Amino acid sequence: MGTDLEKAQNSANMWAITALSMTIGIWDMVEDSATSLSPMIGEQILVMAEQMFQLKLAGEGPEKIMIDLGRIFVNEFGLCGAVSVEMKDNAVVTLLKDSIGINEMKALQARGITKFFAHPFLCAGLAALARTGIKTRANLEIGANNKDTTITFEYI
Repeated sequence: MGTDLEKAQNSANMWAITALSMTIGIWDMVEDSATSLSPMIGEQILVMAEQMFQLKLAGEGPEKIMIDLGRIFVNEFGLCGAVSVEMKDNAVVTLLKDSIGINEMKALQARGITKFFAHPFLCAGLAALARTGIKTRANLEIGANNKDTTITFEYI
């Protein structure tokens, strides 16, 4: 019988496998249409961050929203080591340094998934921007160093 720590680790692994399996299944069923789920997933992440970490986005601009999200994703979720934000003419570009989950994203790519519609930061960013009336579509690229990810939120 496993220790409490081993049980917790096994439980976390089980939930991770379940999430990856659902992501693959959804993509296999609807392909690109799966991206329509991203803002809904993101809204639930935002609600959790608001309740647990007092995240407040009301009245903020796109750059501040992404900086605040980045702080939560670094300090509270440990999704990456740092987040930088760059404003472009028609987009908000976020760089997530030392991201976790690169191996999982590569496994999804190997299964034919071309859009990371369930990536937590991508989903939360879409939902946060939508709350302010900014409609975007997001694209995630894995860095050549296999450590960083760039998520571009392009204005529609």
